[in-house]
Amino acid sequence: MLRIFVALISINLILSCSCLAANNSSAPASTTSAKMSFPYQQGWLGADSAYSIPLGGGRGLWLFGDTFVGNRKAKTRQQRTGMPRNSVGIARCTSGRCSIHYYWQRMYTKTPTSFFDIRTSDWYWPMDGFVWNGKLYIALMQMHAQGSGAFGFDFSGVSLVTID
Repeated sequence: MLRIFVALISINLILSCSCLAANNSSAPASTTSAKMSFPYQQGWLGADSAYSIPLGGGRGLWLFGDTFVGNRKAKTRQQRTGMPRNSVGIARCTSGRCSIHYYWQRMYTKTPTSFFDIRTSDWYWPMDGFVWNGKLYIALMQMHAQGSGAFGFDFSGVSLVTID
């Protein structure tokens, strides 16, 4: 069963509304290219999927799936403290140089959790998103455990998150 759940999530601590209002299209603001990389920093140690959403003004939102995380100084996956089902990154690119800051809930604790956390046994894997009329829309695939082993999961539905 496909379930659409529209929710307003406030991540104003990470994004200011001005970044959404700066550009209502999902096209890049300029044709200048910059090389994006995903360094192991801030305890973020890699993820298994990635989607990017241009926000305008040289900023982009990155959505990641299953993510290896550690303490603030962790540099290798052997130092991981958990694996949230998703995380996000805010990239800023200027003059051909990019930087990224990563976020998930309960950062730097022994029990890190996903940025988009359902607080049930189900979880979200991010799909993709876009900006339209000054609002950010993100599609999240809701999953649940079923069976066993590495592929012991199944599809529950899709949620559409709207951020003003």
